[in-house]
This record gives sequence, C-alpha cells and structure tokens, in this order.
Amino acid sequence: MPDAVRFTLANLIELGPLVNRYTGSLSDGRLAEICLFHRTASNDVDDSNRIAKWFQRVRLIKLFDGSSCLAVQDFDESAEQPFVAFSGSSVSLEDLIANKSFHASHMNSLAIACATALVTCADFGLVIGGVTSKVIRKVAENNWRVDVSGLSSHLIPPTLNASSDLDAQASYASDLQSVAIMINQIIEQCDLQASEEVRIISGIFANCFASETTEIPSAKDILRRLNSIGESEDADYEATMNTDVEISIPAGFLLDGTQLGRYRVRERLGSGNMGAVYRAEDLVEKRSVAIKVLNQEVTEGSMGAKRFAKEARLLAKANNPYVANLFEIVSEGDLPYMVVEFVEGGTLGSLLSPAKPIDESFVLTVMIDATRGLAIAHSRGVVHRDFKPDNVLLTVEARQWLAEHSPYADSKSNAAKPEIGKIYAKVSDFGLARTAQQSESLALTREGALMGTPLYMSPEQCQGLATDPRTDVYSIGVTLFHLLAGRPPFEADSQVAVLNLHCSAAPPSLKKLRPELSDALVNTIEKCLAKNPDARYADAGELVVDLENILRGEPTSLALHPPVLSMNDPDVIQFNHVWELSSSPHQLWPYISNTDRVNHAIGLPGVTYSVRQDPVHGTQRFAETRIAGQLIRWQEHPYEWIEGRRLSVLREFTHGPFRWF
Repeated sequence: MPDAVRFTLANLIELGPLVNRYTGSLSDGRLAEICLFHRTASNDVDDSNRIAKWFQRVRLIKLFDGSSCLAVQDFDESAEQPFVAFSGSSVSLEDLIANKSFHASHMNSLAIACATALVTCADFGLVIGGVTSKVIRKVAENNWRVDVSGLSSHLIPPTLNASSDLDAQASYASDLQSVAIMINQIIEQCDLQASEEVRIISGIFANCFASETTEIPSAKDILRRLNSIGESEDADYEATMNTDVEISIPAGFLLDGTQLGRYRVRERLGSGNMGAVYRAEDLVEKRSVAIKVLNQEVTEGSMGAKRFAKEARLLAKANNPYVANLFEIVSEGDLPYMVVEFVEGGTLGSLLSPAKPIDESFVLTVMIDATRGLAIAHSRGVVHRDFKPDNVLLTVEARQWLAEHSPYADSKSNAAKPEIGKIYAKVSDFGLARTAQQSESLALTREGALMGTPLYMSPEQCQGLATDPRTDVYSIGVTLFHLLAGRPPFEADSQVAVLNLHCSAAPPSLKKLRPELSDALVNTIEKCLAKNPDARYADAGELVVDLENILRGEPTSLALHPPVLSMNDPDVIQFNHVWELSSSPHQLWPYISNTDRVNHAIGLPGVTYSVRQDPVHGTQRFAETRIAGQLIRWQEHPYEWIEGRRLSVLREFTHGPFRWF
C-alpha cells in the first residue's frame, strides 16, 4: 500500500536530523504520531547504522503487549520513506508541566506507568537510555505511555547485549535512576512537596541512588511498592496498574511456543538438576538462540540464583569466537534465564562410538578450535572445570564437512581434510567455571567438593584440591585420547574406581591402540595427562600452539629423548652386557628400587639433589655427584611414579663424560 494511502500527516511536531515527527491519522481513521525517516539518510553510513538501530528497537517494541510503553500501530522500514506510526493522540508530559497542568493526583499513576515500562523493557532486554518528561505521553486521565523507541529524544541506545549480569543491572539501574531524577524535578517544578502521597513516592525512588549497583532495587520492586500505596477507583488508573507483562510458565518444563520477552521457545534441547536448555527464536533478530532457564525450585534458594549469576558473569568474561557466547542475561523476576548463541551442529560427544576411533586430522581441527576457546578464557582468568566432548559444540561448517566425509579412522571417505580457517567447534557450558584466582564473592563451591564429570576429571579435581588452567589441559588430554582411541583412558565399574585410576594409574599406550598416530600428537597427549600439574602445559594457550604445529607438520615445543647415537660412528665404543638373574624382577625390586642403597652396594658415592622453580617449565630437578674426583651433574626431567614397579627417568648431563641416560 503506498505511503500516502497508509497514513495522512496533519501537524509537524518536530524536525530532527534523521527523523521528523508529525501528528496524523492512519488509513483506518486512528489518530497517530508518525515518524518519517529522511530519504537522504541512507547515503551516510553512520546515519544508516543509526537508523538500522532504530528499526531494531521498533521491531522489538512491536512485541510489547499490554504495557505502559507507547504502542507501534504501523511500521515499514522498506518503504520509499520508512516510517513508524505510534498510537495517539496524546499530550506530552513536558507540555503539561510547562502549562502547570500536572498535579499531585497524577504522580502515582505516572510513577506506576514508568516502572511498568521499565519492567517490560527489562523482560525484553531493552535499555531505554534515559526517561525524561519529553518521552512520556498522557493518553487519558491518569493513563500514561512511555516512548521507549528513542525517536522522541533522538537517542539510539542499542538493545542490551549484556557482557555480564552486573552490566545488565547497571544499565537497567541507569534507566531507573533517570525516572527518579525526573520525578524529583517534577515535584520541584510543580511545587508538590506538600502532598503526603508524593513524599511517599519520592521516598520509594530514593534507594535508586545507592552507591553499589547491586543494592539498587529492581523496577519490579519499585512497582510492587508503588502498587501498595493504594488503589484508585478510576478505571483508566486500574488499567494502567494492571499492565505489567506476565510470563505464563507451565508446571515443569516450558512448552513450545512459550514466550520469554523477545524469545519464543521452540524445543527443549536438554535438562538437568539446575534447569533446562531450549532452542528459541529471537523475534527481533530472526535467529535461533539457546535459552538456559533455572528450575523454579532452584531459584527459590539464594545459592542457586548466585550460581546462575556467577555462570553468566564468567561466560561473559570468556566470550570469544570459539565459545558459545552470552547474548543476554535476564535476572529480574521469578524466572531467571540467560540467552546464549545457538550452535546448530550438535555436540562432539555425538560422534563418539565404542571402538570407533576418529580420524586424526578431524580431531585436531575440532580440538584446536575448542582449545583456542579455552586459551582465551584462561588468558582472562577463567577455568572451565568441566571440559568434555558433550561440551564441545559443532558448527554448521563441521556438519557440512561431516555430510560428505566420515569422521572415523577406518573410513576411506575422510581423505579430504577439513578446511583450515573455518570454525568447526565452540566450547559451551561454563556452569562449573571459576576464576583462576577465586575471590570470596565467587567461592560458591563447598571446599573439598568434587565438581566435574568423572571420566574427564583431573587428579586434583578427583581429590577435591585447587584447580587452575592445567586442570582444563588434563581434560583436553582425556578428550583427545577418547576421540582417537575410541575409548577413554580410564574405565571402571564405578565412579569412585574411575577417580582412583585418574589419581594413580598410567593411561594405556595410545601408540599401541593407534600405531599410525604421529609421535608428536601421542607425546602431546601424554604431557596433558601427566599426574603432576607441573608436568603439563601451563594453560590451553601453550597447548594450542603445539596442536597447530602438529596439524601443519611442524616441530612442537616438546623436548623428546635425544636420538640414539649411530652405531656406525667409529668414535663410539659399544659394550654389550648380559646378566642371568637367579631371582625374578618381583623379588629383586625391593633391593634395586632404592637408588641410594644400590649406589652404596656397588661402591658409588651418594647423589645430591636440588629443586628449582622455573616460571616457564615449572619444577626442575637437578643432581650431582663425584666419581673418581670428576664432577658429574645432570638434570632429571619430570617423571611419574605410576605404580609400585614402574619408574621412568630421563637424565641429561651438563658435566662429566656422559650425554644422557
């Protein structure tokens, strides 16, 4: 329908740099306030971006139903001259104040309308950007509407993509404070101090200026207190009071079609003790998102709510292209939820199949992306603590590759390697995450509690000890082993038995399970699986460098055992010694396991050991002795005493006649 037929302009209200506002009427005769966007604005990139943000806000406001926000009657962003038509006619609060037409009897209904608008905006993740008398309309006696589009004030604050729950609180608190300031200004300008009800209303808003953001009341708290002042007999006033947006939550899980603010639930993806995750449609951006909702039983306790807020805070801190990023956190109301990027390809865990190892190049490609995600999180002080295949999400690019190739090592269709440069995986579920330097405010896990998934937990997690980025490195190693071997390194009939194996048992030889795997990759995984955290990579950032080098066929950072000297070298003298033992190794072990006892028995002097802490390589162990007056000094590389009759040591000599043992 042509613009001239859709509306008729009457009087000019205001000329703006990008938008002109008029009074007018729609084709069906309804009075309206019509905003026309300038035709020439699209020639300027900055102006085009500003108008695009306005369009985004208007699309969101169209979803509001039964609130105190100025309603959108018609909207067309693709018209020859884009326009927005708001409900009318109305009088601005600014004009009422100027004409001395605002009275004490209006204050409660105005305050309730403003608080209701703030509640609605918070439910839909919208920051108004400041409320002044210029953006408020009186549509009937004691019936007010707030223009939250920004078109009246020429403000274009974006819809809120909170980097954390605290940022969201600060943004909503700023809007609430602007209402409190406006109310105080009205009281002074209209000389309303004598009214008892006005003084009560002013007192309710006084807490909005607390020094700490977390101490500022929510808009719902303010609205609840305003409603308790007393109910009006006026029908329009009753209508205004009852315009709060209510979200109907059925018992148990959310039903398909349930709407949470700007999001409409489409299907449940999974659930647990804390809550459930749903795929939902963002009705403004027209995209799929994942919504994590806390169970109502959990929200009744402060600890559950604190854990939820902590997860959102740390996820926001870890945001990067290799993580399923946080879009929004809605913590007000009875149903806290967070909106996270929806990654459509399923989980890496869905590819696991008993005795079906996965192709090395595909594993490296996917795990490099996931390790990058953790590397950035580690650099920002966040430790995941529950890394496993089910928490690695495959992207559309990964699924497209899998549609044409098999990921399994025994298939002939995986000859083509995944394309370098695309993102194939993202890390998800930071529900057990914590900061590497945990502060008291985040220390919500009971000391000594076991947190994680037993198959992928580090030895320190199994023992309830402190965790740091090296904890995630161990879990990455377990995940790599599982993907490449077709089985996890440690399996048992009970969770307790698995935990004990992580602490004390040596993992099976990955090289024996998959002889075709590159030595560099096997050695890298063995370093990740070291029992002693000092022997692992310091964080995912160090690990991802080696994984990328392995994928490119380049050398890694690992210092492997020196190569065996060539036996064709004429300077090498070779001795072969053969002993026939009259006792079994089992019987001899107690006698030879004590190095000092053996040295004394064969006439060697004692050895002096020392330990140094290196900021890069961790704990280093050195030793020295004198034999026949000659100083012999060497370094003992980190080794593990895995079980009673197995010990591995590499000694590199810096003084004396030897090279290495």
